[in-house]
Amino acid sequence: MFDSSQDQLVGDRPSLFASGLTSKEYYARMWTTLLSGEVWREAITNRRCDGSLYECTQTLTPVRDGEDNIRGDWE
Repeated sequence: MFDSSQDQLVGDRPSLFASGLTSKEYYARMWTTLLSGEVWREAITNRRCDGSLYECTQTLTPVRDGEDNIRGDWE
């Protein structure tokens, strides 16, 4: 696995904790919701640093720029 110290995790992507159990359909629904300007809330299974799985509820909110356009890390 990997070291879970703060220095190791800061600046990394949330996919670091991906369990591999989440479907492509889940992500398609999530992106459709976010790109339409809505807040996404749903349960997901993530993976701890030791490899064990846990359930959590995500709340994701679209980020907007000064012109009210939805922004993302792809920009």
